[in-house]
Amino acid sequence: MNIFNFKKVIIIFTITLLLCELVFRVIDGVPLLSIQNQIKRRIDLLAIHTATAYDEKVGWILKPNMKSRDKLGINTGEYGIRSNNAEGNVQISEGNILAVGDSFTAGSEVGDTESWPAHLEKLLKKPVYNAAAGGWGPDQIVLRAEDLSEKIKPELIIISFMDQLIPRASYSVYGGGSKPYYTIQNEELIEHNIPVVPYSELGSGANLNFFKAIFGYSSFVNKVITATPWSNRWWDPRVFKKNEVDEVLISCLLLERIHKSSKPKNIKIIFLLQYGGPTVEQFNEEPDFTKQLVNCIKSKTDIIIVDSWTKLKELQTTNKLNEFFVMQDKKMYGHMNSKGNQLMATLINDKMNNN
Repeated sequence: MNIFNFKKVIIIFTITLLLCELVFRVIDGVPLLSIQNQIKRRIDLLAIHTATAYDEKVGWILKPNMKSRDKLGINTGEYGIRSNNAEGNVQISEGNILAVGDSFTAGSEVGDTESWPAHLEKLLKKPVYNAAAGGWGPDQIVLRAEDLSEKIKPELIIISFMDQLIPRASYSVYGGGSKPYYTIQNEELIEHNIPVVPYSELGSGANLNFFKAIFGYSSFVNKVITATPWSNRWWDPRVFKKNEVDEVLISCLLLERIHKSSKPKNIKIIFLLQYGGPTVEQFNEEPDFTKQLVNCIKSKTDIIIVDSWTKLKELQTTNKLNEFFVMQDKKMYGHMNSKGNQLMATLINDKMNNN
């Protein structure tokens, strides 16, 4: 090959790479002129999820006073509490109901009026403050409930765990977000990373190796590697940091703690146990770790428990379960849709009426 042909090949190859880069940037929604390393950006949860803000107690919360014109957008008020009405307003007063959980409580993939706290508010005709945020573990949920309990003084706190969030109690970094976590010593909870140090301040993206530091800027390279077995290594394992702890016992002790602290204030606690669609589809019985958690709660407290397993399994056996979830590509379960959240609100309401 002569020099002229070699240069021609190089030019064609370079132009092809540039065109691929432009195409994948458009697909991924990355600004065409962006010069940001996407690996470093992805490491920090707060840099990716523009709806969240840093919080020193729990790591991240929904941004306070957000406004959205999107039907499925999020409107929040003081403390990052999500609106339950079509106007996007949040009015906070004492003596009402506080709901805390992860994305299944926050209402991911549905509008403000379609989360289960919004449906419960309609049923009870009483304000229900949705203070949840996606990605939280049991530690963050209970800490958030304890913090807001002092600020808004509710008469009832509803704490919701989706089954798959329970293992998050073992993480000190989850999804790139630095979070509080606990260990256990002599049956006592030992807290760590409180106040929470933002993960970006720990130098999470500061020490990328040569290839990540160079090719991390490319949407095309990132997309290609994501489709290979090396995907997890490429996107940096520091996005998740796990500790060897008993997640079930930590979850139980946290619920026992808030139960004890709430009793003198006459604040009642309800615990709602939710499940993702795949769990209900795949298992004949509820997971062992959720059974263990329920048994532990019953042995240590008189918290009112609303376990949605039986009802969801009944729907699955009659081929109706997918009617209660946002279905992605008609076969993959997302979060609960408005109908599913209405069901959760009804289960809570029925339990309240029977206690």
